[in-house]
Amino acid sequence: MKNLFQEINVIENREPEEVIYETRLHWISFLPYIVGMLFTLPSLFAFVIIFFTYVSKGVKYEDTQPFEFVGLFTSGMFSLLFLFLLYKYFLLKSIKVQVLKNSLTLRSGVVAQEVNDILLSKYEGFHLHQSAMGKWLGYGIFRVTTGGAYQSYKIKDPMGLRNTVMNQINEINK
Repeated sequence: MKNLFQEINVIENREPEEVIYETRLHWISFLPYIVGMLFTLPSLFAFVIIFFTYVSKGVKYEDTQPFEFVGLFTSGMFSLLFLFLLYKYFLLKSIKVQVLKNSLTLRSGVVAQEVNDILLSKYEGFHLHQSAMGKWLGYGIFRVTTGGAYQSYKIKDPMGLRNTVMNQINEINK
């Protein structure tokens, strides 16, 4: 995927920009998904066991009790929830916030990649919130605003990101 973006820069006759600063999401961002996966994982095992028990016995619909289908349906739904949480976990794991020479880049994607470049010259707003717990654990909520839309992330080392962005903006404005 890195080669794809380098090829785009070559087509546009630009040199690939050097990454000045890069950060990822803090582990606290993943916590709700990890807890959810831990609670739904047993239902995934139950679904597989119940399903293969039915398949191996060759059980017919007429031979089953209604509550058996309720268990299969419920464990199946929780199994789908587990898979959804797993996807969201990997999606959050893929998010990168990068400061380049002239832009702030937000990258994400598991299967397909989404890249949002925010030119520092068009920069509208930068909001950083760091609670007492955030200072203690080393994370902060980072919100970028451009064109009325905003994105918010719990990132590692928010002050390092802020200082780097401000330094780059000062260099551009010189």
